[in-house]
Amino acid sequence: MTPVGLELGGGVVAALDGETRDIVEYPIPSPPPGSIPDVFRRVDDPLFSVSVDELYDAPSVREWLRTQPQRHDIWGGHPDGDSPVHYRSSDLSGFDWVVFVDETSPLSLGESARTEPSPRRTRLRIRVFGEPVRLSGVPLSE
Repeated sequence: MTPVGLELGGGVVAALDGETRDIVEYPIPSPPPGSIPDVFRRVDDPLFSVSVDELYDAPSVREWLRTQPQRHDIWGGHPDGDSPVHYRSSDLSGFDWVVFVDETSPLSLGESARTEPSPRRTRLRIRVFGEPVRLSGVPLSE
């Protein structure tokens, strides 16, 4: 298994409201200055992946990551209605790869997904313009 971090420049995320069971859309605010998604937004590419080992190969980037800049921590299903979008400090050492997406749109779920919990884990499928996103030649989706 390859741990992959996902960083977002902005957009919208959909999360299940634990009390009403409704899907609620929450805006992803602009990343805090100096955070990982803020720095990644400066790259002139709206979608890219990078090996964390490659990031650590660059001395200035390695030193920056050692300061524990903030990254996204997004979890759905908040019963209190608070936004699931939070930031936490990280040096990315828990990941092998990081994928950056400049702007997102919420997932579209069918009615059964809204009302019936699935006993299986959901597989993440990332597509851009209808094509599967690839990391180093390995498809992330089918």
